[in-house]
Amino acid sequence: MLRSAQPSMKKTLLSIISGIAIVALVAISFVACSAEKERDMFYGKLQDQGLQAVADAEVTAKISAPNSATNPAPLLIKTDAAGLFRFKLLPGEKVELTPQKQGYALADTNSTIQLGSSPDRQFTSNQPALIKMWKLQGAEPLTTFSATSQFQNAGVPVYYDFVNKSFSSESGDVRITINRPDGIIAPPAQPDWSVQLESTTEGGLAEITPGIWQTTWWAPTAGYELNRNLLVSANKSRPWSTNAQGYYFAQMRHGGVYAKMLVNVSINLDPKAPYAISLSGIANTNGSCNWESSIGSPIPQ
Repeated sequence: MLRSAQPSMKKTLLSIISGIAIVALVAISFVACSAEKERDMFYGKLQDQGLQAVADAEVTAKISAPNSATNPAPLLIKTDAAGLFRFKLLPGEKVELTPQKQGYALADTNSTIQLGSSPDRQFTSNQPALIKMWKLQGAEPLTTFSATSQFQNAGVPVYYDFVNKSFSSESGDVRITINRPDGIIAPPAQPDWSVQLESTTEGGLAEITPGIWQTTWWAPTAGYELNRNLLVSANKSRPWSTNAQGYYFAQMRHGGVYAKMLVNVSINLDPKAPYAISLSGIANTNGSCNWESSIGSPIPQ
């Protein structure tokens, strides 16, 4: 009886061991699948200026794959109560994100993200990509300005007034001076020239990018400099040209005026020929930092 029971016990033991092995295999496979799923998913989060989650927002994701002539149709995802959203994004693919929600505006210039192989670009559920939104505070009456004028003598300052929206040779909020070499400029030589911008009252200017212009709805109260030099040089990052362009935030009149300003300057090769200055943008002349308006925040051309 004891001998006949041994094969049965062996079968039972083998059955138990096999069952454990199957369970272990399933568990390992599940962990592997979970890791693979986490690796192939992109996780993002929308957050406003008060670090609060932006829930129930729509996010359009345009994915582009490297070395691919065709790209999949854009995805439309909604954020959850924590402002989180996710979708599949493989290493090497780029995604351009466009979040939208009534009462909010995009406040983040980094809307194009590439998921690479380095660990710092692997966005996970615990460390999602943060995308900033601006919770609108309410529109205020803003003024738009656009003025172009020609001037004869380089080195002689001219002024621009944000309230009167006009140039003057005597006074204004911004003093503009063109500095260029004497004599006729030979284009092959590409000599340095510059535009000196100065605030005539407490405040100043801060040079920015077009992207920051587009996504800033509240004027900063710090970071301004009384003088900014728009340098055109063959040895600098700005390509040499007889035209210069720069985007600026401006704080003038002891905080009474906050403006977004595009400056365009064109000089001639002959110093006796006139040069042209163009200023355009929007300004809040009510002493408020608020740049929200029904006209939006367009980038002037």
